[in-house]
Amino acid sequence: MDRVGDDIGLRRATSDDSRKVWEWRNSEEVRSVSFSESVIPWEVHERWFSERLADKNTYIYIAYIKGNDRIFDIGVIRFEVKGDNSGEVSVFLAPEYIGRGYGSRIIREGTERFVSESGVRRVLALIREKNIASARSFEKAGYRYSGRTGDGDVLIYEWWI
Repeated sequence: MDRVGDDIGLRRATSDDSRKVWEWRNSEEVRSVSFSESVIPWEVHERWFSERLADKNTYIYIAYIKGNDRIFDIGVIRFEVKGDNSGEVSVFLAPEYIGRGYGSRIIREGTERFVSESGVRRVLALIREKNIASARSFEKAGYRYSGRTGDGDVLIYEWWI
């Protein structure tokens, strides 16, 4: 396990993480700011998660904190390598850890680790306009706003090496 800060670390996801990631993703707090607000059926998620873990162009990290001699998983950050020496990032926290200031640290450290491991030089974050907290977390992590896409309701943030 790799340490991120005094209390946060990142580790590569395993198949054992599938259920908790599915539960986090299907929480109302996460769905309300996701591109798809629908509940994802377990079978669909399980197949997708397994495929992502096996894909050499996908990097999934679980963020955790240590406390009271225990480790608590608090979120997930996923990167996908794209063909043009770039990548895309997706991140969300377990509902009980949203709003505690962990997001920007996970994004910054996760991005640095992904860039180091993959060799990618540019990372894009696509964020729904209404997800103001996520946009702020990406900005605090060092990403820069670079415009909008889609119908104008999707913000683009970039990280460059």
